[in-house]
Amino acid sequence: LDKQTIDNKNIYLLLSWLKFEFTNNLLSLLQNTDFKINIIKWRNKIDFELLKYMYNTVWNFNFIDFINLKDSYKDIDIFIWKAWWATFSECIATNTPIIVPDFIPWQEEWNLELLKQSNTWIYETNPEKIVFLLKYLNWNLLIDNFNKIKKQNSCDIIYEILNK
Repeated sequence: LDKQTIDNKNIYLLLSWLKFEFTNNLLSLLQNTDFKINIIKWRNKIDFELLKYMYNTVWNFNFIDFINLKDSYKDIDIFIWKAWWATFSECIATNTPIIVPDFIPWQEEWNLELLKQSNTWIYETNPEKIVFLLKYLNWNLLIDNFNKIKKQNSCDIIYEILNK
């Protein structure tokens, strides 16, 4: 699935491993926007239930217990989650930009370095800056970057980037 355009209307936020304070601050800023925000519980039941209770009347928030991500990428405009390599790979394959607000040091920082050089994602910890990016960045500028990283031999790409 190669999207030809990237809208910034349908945002997916996966709660697993994200800190409650960050998520709550981000949602408080997004509740008065025109974005459709899909909040996925996955492995974070406590935060999910609390946020669902706090924001249950917000018209543009959709709380989802679980989704099959592989079947959902066609609907995801922007994905917000941590620096997990499998998710990055799926986002690259589907031209889905990802915003990373957190990562596990010594475990995921190499993922960030690889994607930093590909220009297919954004690392940002500040919720206000994330909202600014969602509102004003032309996400379609990233499409060429997705196409560049999708070479036939992905091992060669990784080797080239890590050995620069």
